[in-house]
Amino acid sequence: MLLFTLFSSAFALQAATPKDTLVEADRDAPQKLAPLLATSWQPGSTPHSLVFNLKPDAHFASGNPVTAQDVVFSLMRAVQLNKAPSFILAEFGWTADSIASQLRVVNDHQLEIQWPAQIGQDLALRLLTAPVASVVDSKTVQQHITANDSGNGWLHTHSAGSGAFSIQQYVPQQALVLSANPHASPQPQLKRILLKGVADAGARRLLIQQGDVDVAYQLGPDQIDALKNDQQLRIEAFPSSLVYYLAFNTQNKAQPALGNPALWQAARWLVDYEAISLDLLKGQYRIHQSFLPQGFDGALENQPFHYDVAKAKAILAQALQASFAKADVQIELQPVAESELWSKMRGRDFQSIFIYWGADSTMWIRIPTPAPLPITCRAVLKRWRGASAGRFPN
Repeated sequence: MLLFTLFSSAFALQAATPKDTLVEADRDAPQKLAPLLATSWQPGSTPHSLVFNLKPDAHFASGNPVTAQDVVFSLMRAVQLNKAPSFILAEFGWTADSIASQLRVVNDHQLEIQWPAQIGQDLALRLLTAPVASVVDSKTVQQHITANDSGNGWLHTHSAGSGAFSIQQYVPQQALVLSANPHASPQPQLKRILLKGVADAGARRLLIQQGDVDVAYQLGPDQIDALKNDQQLRIEAFPSSLVYYLAFNTQNKAQPALGNPALWQAARWLVDYEAISLDLLKGQYRIHQSFLPQGFDGALENQPFHYDVAKAKAILAQALQASFAKADVQIELQPVAESELWSKMRGRDFQSIFIYWGADSTMWIRIPTPAPLPITCRAVLKRWRGASAGRFPN
């Protein structure tokens, strides 16, 4: 059994999704697409359509075959539930009322997907790599529908996918136990995986040092420093597409200054980027000052901003007669759990918030995977028998 320790079991669910999509980002070249449940695809009957041919031997963990009907059920379910992740599928122009007319089953292993939005086939394919487009076992899910919830309540703690693993047990914020899907092809070498939610980074470090777990994720610079000379451990650093940023609630009526563009401009000069990156985070995070993440086509690599209190004061003196810290604006930090953080952000229950953003089509990972994991920065691995550098055993 492989033991992981993570910041939270919510991350574990995200990382170990037991569901497959039609296509995925190529694990060795993420800018390219690779088949997953679909063996191939071709243009459909209109410029805004694609025909997908499914693997004839794909099966869910239940033993039920993966069919075109399951794909239609899954996409309709995601759109009609209209939960937060469905914004990705909304890019197709689908609505709860219209999506049924956009999906056509040709036979058990072929379907056509159409969309009314003015997007090309390449973007459509990339949207379908997101977890919200994963295919679930319609027969199993329909057996667990209560109060017209489309099985959503049951799927909070269970799985109905075709991935290499299925959920055996899930205790929120504590642990996730995965068992190998007996119908997966190829069969995973690991039969069982336990992912433990351990909030404290120091505790995660001790667990990996003591040999109580095989992998520890999301360790900070201090933990990495404490482990770098341990010959029994291997430290892996992976590039990330996540960008951390400070956002202001521009609709906060109690603090109307937060909606003034001068404050936003001044804030860019009140962050000591180099001190944070090099001294505080010891090079674990890079400086990036544009919206599109580094490594993406069109991403800007220049860094026009640096720590300059005088410049910030000048901007604010002209517009707001205020500034951060040395510029006379005080910041009070309020740490919160990540689940609460997202709720506060979406509900605009904050004045400013430090949070991250990542490109949806390339930030998802699967277990087991032979590729670098793009949504985490550091992992510490116990040296396994036969595990090659930077790769997990299948």
